[in-house]
Amino acid sequence: MDRTTSPTVPPSPTAHMEETGLKEVEHIPNIAGFWRRSFAFSIDAALLITAGSGLGYFAMDWLAAMGPWGQAIGIAAVLIYFGAGDSLAGGGASPGKRLAGLWVVDHSGNSLSVSHATVRNIVFIIAFMPFMVDTRCISCHAAVEIALRALVFGSGWAMFALFAMNRQTRQSIHDLVAQTFVIKGKEPSPPVHGPIWRGHYVIAALVAASITALIAVSTMEQVDSGKRGQMARVQGVLMAEEGVASAHVLAGQVIANRKPVGFVQLTIRLDERPGLGLEQEAERLTGLAMSNVPEAFEVHKVGVRVAYGYDIGIAVKYDTWDAELGPEDWRQRANE
Repeated sequence: MDRTTSPTVPPSPTAHMEETGLKEVEHIPNIAGFWRRSFAFSIDAALLITAGSGLGYFAMDWLAAMGPWGQAIGIAAVLIYFGAGDSLAGGGASPGKRLAGLWVVDHSGNSLSVSHATVRNIVFIIAFMPFMVDTRCISCHAAVEIALRALVFGSGWAMFALFAMNRQTRQSIHDLVAQTFVIKGKEPSPPVHGPIWRGHYVIAALVAASITALIAVSTMEQVDSGKRGQMARVQGVLMAEEGVASAHVLAGQVIANRKPVGFVQLTIRLDERPGLGLEQEAERLTGLAMSNVPEAFEVHKVGVRVAYGYDIGIAVKYDTWDAELGPEDWRQRANE
């Protein structure tokens, strides 16, 4: 008698687990999300701002005397804070990330070295350069300013766009350059994620290109109108004065009552407290600029802000005086 035998079918993993009392373990992605990372960053930013404000409270005059170079303090503080905090030396997570239960790891799930974490944060800090360093340079060649501002603003917005939309790995430019991940969990472990959609790179590039185009158009309009040269000369007159740490000049038009209104805005930061007060110093400096470059002030309004204090990137404190008057009003006040 023929005997038909059927092949032996091994039990399924699920059936085996049910027989042995084991539960199937889900493969849950451990990539940290947008809001959790944003919360961690807000804690870190608050700690840096508090430290910077404390330094400024005790050393305002010293920081004011540094002028724009004071911003180097903030940049160094950010690099040290995150470079050490996000590395193995700091436990693999800055204080804000640790509070949110996050870690910065490499592809293998290991914490970073100090140098690796520092490289990551050098790229990261570019996104915050507009808030820490004034990137305008009207005394530079137009192409130099366009390139500088495009690098800072273009890469900054591209970095944010990539971070917000790349849900698979939440890697932005700084993580992609350093080949790192921010994960959630009880301890560092290999990151679990899907592939990055290549369209994210295209979107980030388009964002950067759009910002660059806007900067280029605005800058070349100033060159063509001759305003850029006038602004550079006004800036040179102001910067030659003792006690002036920085001077920025903006010229343009706004629409008021359906008519274009020309304006000039002077922002002057002092590294010495003026003996006669901020208002008198504003009148003196404005009158000086108007008498040396009168053609730059053939406008309807001139806004002036004079400030004494410090800007170290992570903290800003200024005593300010500002006003907006017509050119003739400023000339009259300067001659009184």
